[in-house]
Formats: sequence, C-alpha cells, structure tokens
Amino acid sequence: MATLQPGDTSLIDLYANKGAADPVMVACAVEAQKAEDDRLVSDTWIIVTDDKAVTATARHFGLRTLPSVDFRALFL
Repeated sequence: MATLQPGDTSLIDLYANKGAADPVMVACAVEAQKAEDDRLVSDTWIIVTDDKAVTATARHFGLRTLPSVDFRALFL
C-alpha cells in the first residue's frame, strides 16, 4: 500500500467495494516469492489477473502476471 499515491483508487477503492483483496493477493505473492528466492530450485509465483492495477503493482514488485485468457489456454 505504501507504493500507492494518496487518492489513487486504481488498486483498491473500499467505498466502491472494489479491489479489497488485491493488495493482499500481491503481498502474499511477494512474500511467497521471497521465501523461494533463497532456494537453489524455486517456484515462480504468477498472479492470474485481468486487472491493470494489480498487474502494474505485481510488476513493480518483480512478480509475473498472466491474463486469464492465457491461463485458460494452458488447460485447453
């Protein structure tokens, strides 16, 4: 949340009931990736989302993102 400018409601807007879980999702992925970084063989955490603000925030922290259409294509 510290990376957001005051008044920026692109990632979270509690008054509009939008994005309440998005910062938590990014934070969990950041922490999980940090735990993996110390291992010789590690997993890559990828956030599947179509939300532009989540994508931008995830990339700010060095996380990979994948649009839902590409995720679905992996299993078809």
